[in-house]
Amino acid sequence: MKWVTKTENIISFFLGISGVVLFTFLLIRKDIGSISYSSLLAILALTCLAISWGSRIRELNLKDLKIILGKHKKIKEDIYAKEEKLKQISVLLSEIIAFNTSTQNRWTSINSVVLRRNWNRKKIDELLKLLNVPETEKEKVFKYSDIYDRIDKSEDVNERSELSNKLHRTLEDDCSDT
Repeated sequence: MKWVTKTENIISFFLGISGVVLFTFLLIRKDIGSISYSSLLAILALTCLAISWGSRIRELNLKDLKIILGKHKKIKEDIYAKEEKLKQISVLLSEIIAFNTSTQNRWTSINSVVLRRNWNRKKIDELLKLLNVPETEKEKVFKYSDIYDRIDKSEDVNERSELSNKLHRTLEDDCSDT
C-alpha cells in the first residue's frame, strides 16, 4: 500500500510542476489572462490533491471548502460509539446511586436487604459488562456482597462471627492499600 501512496505522490508532484510551467508559459505568451491563470492553478491544485489523497478522501465539498479524510471519519464514528456507551454507563450508575441513596440507613427486614443487594448486584453486573470488565475484576467488585450474602445465609452464630471478622479484615486491608 505504501508504494501506491508514493506513486500517487510522485504523479501528483510532476503533474503540478508541469501544470504550473505550462500555465505560466501560456500567461507569458498572453494566450490566457490572469483570471484564467489563477483559475487553472486552483483546479490544478485540487487535481493534485485528489490524486495524492485519492485513496484517503471520503468527502470533498468545494462549496464549503471542506475535505474529510477516511481516518477522520472513522475517528468521528468511534467517538460517537464511545459517547453512546458512556451514556449507557452513566444511566446505569445513576440508577444504582439513586437506589442506594433511597435505601440506605433504613430499618427493614433481612428479606428486603437481600432483595436490595440482589438488585444492586444485577445492575452492577450490567455495568461491568458494558465496561468489558474481566471476570477476575468482577470478583473483586463483589467481594463485600459475597461476604454479606454468606453472613445472611448462615444460621450458625460462630460462622456469622467469623464472616463478620473476615469482612472487617477485608475492609481494613482495602483501607490500608489506599
